Amino acid sequence: MVDESVEVQRFPPSNGRFTGYLGLVIGPAVLVLAGVYGGLGPALVVGVALFEVVVWLVMLRPAVWVEGDVLVLRHLVRTDRVPLAAVTSVVVRHVLAVFAGERRFVSPTIARSSRQLIGEARAARRGGRPSSWLSEVTAPAGKGVDQADFVEQRLRHLAEQARLARGVAARSPEQEALLGEAGRTTSWPWVGVVVVLAVALVVTLLV
Repeated sequence: MVDESVEVQRFPPSNGRFTGYLGLVIGPAVLVLAGVYGGLGPALVVGVALFEVVVWLVMLRPAVWVEGDVLVLRHLVRTDRVPLAAVTSVVVRHVLAVFAGERRFVSPTIARSSRQLIGEARAARRGGRPSSWLSEVTAPAGKGVDQADFVEQRLRHLAEQARLARGVAARSPEQEALLGEAGRTTSWPWVGVVVVLAVALVVTLLV
């Protein structure tokens, strides 16, 4: 549970979630059609339930936000918490990659498309600024600023501010030691749901 006294900044996904929501609609539609044509059985019901859970975990559950001076990366069934002061680099390509010491944390929630990456490469070859360059990191995404660009630059800015607040020099042993504050938790209830549904599907297929 998030402490309400801690400032939280959430970053909407840049890769779109239309496919995920479409997947959630497909399951019930399959059940309705199966019921109409008399093909509704236990195995189909359990299979659709498992499909819905997997779609939710893979496409809709991952998220990125900053909670106070901590970067939170939520994945399918686990969540990484990284102190911003320990972050040495942030790069958004096909995924968001956050480097802290020798560790690399990634999230597919924030990403650039192949077309964007190709455009950046062409701009770099021409000697121009890449599209990720921003003169103002506080400019909100959606107002002339690409979401991936905004998140990349915003996280860099917040990481630098957190490091300065702690009085830690960049790429110093003290900064690397901060990585010891990083943590990872697993959402065992979601793991349990997937396991139970998978076992139930096997059972219904065998009986």
